Amino acid sequence: MILDKPDHQLTIEIKTKLGEKGQLDFEKDDVATEVRFRSLYKESVDFGDQELHLLIDGKPLKHGKISGGDAEATDENVRKQRGFRLSTFFVAIFNRSELEQIGKAKNIEMRLGPIEPTLSQPVVSILRDYANQVLAQHKIARERKQ
Repeated sequence: MILDKPDHQLTIEIKTKLGEKGQLDFEKDDVATEVRFRSLYKESVDFGDQELHLLIDGKPLKHGKISGGDAEATDENVRKQRGFRLSTFFVAIFNRSELEQIGKAKNIEMRLGPIEPTLSQPVVSILRDYANQVLAQHKIARERKQ
């Protein structure tokens, strides 16, 4: 959970697949982590330029525009439980360099349109551990192939 307010909730989900079959040889050495942001809100939110701006320990990580951003109506359960009427997904793909920066992070600030949360230390710790795990597993997978 990145943001948890009565009128707006923003969550992050991360998924990485290593050693995918069907990838070209040069792609197998790359790391691509899918980062999904889900925004639930009661009233419309303008996400501005739809660029993900991250500051990691005060240094910008230039990711640029991310895909998604089309608002959809939430299902009845979400409306009843918290009153959120709209949902928007954004997807970013982080590469090895970005994961390495996250793996060393002590502080992460982000901006997506008008939303500017500083991630809590428990969230930063989870992201840092995840990034380091992925990088370690990728290293092991590459060594096995050699």
